[in-house]
Amino acid sequence: MSFDASYEDGTLYMVTDVNNVEHHMMSKADVVEFAEKELSETLNSILNANDGEESFEKAKAYFEQFSAIMEEETDE
Repeated sequence: MSFDASYEDGTLYMVTDVNNVEHHMMSKADVVEFAEKELSETLNSILNANDGEESFEKAKAYFEQFSAIMEEETDE
């Protein structure tokens, strides 16, 4: 999937990943690329889990992160 650069407006974002690591100063295109990677890795980890309990724990961790994006505060 390619991101249409015309949607860029200079707003930067901070995204927190599933490991609670913050990724700062991300453009909209960066956020889309990051989400694609995270979703792919998460889905693969759920599908390739050893058992149902492990699959559930990985799915639960994914859903627990949904308040994980916010606009960056910049000094402009």
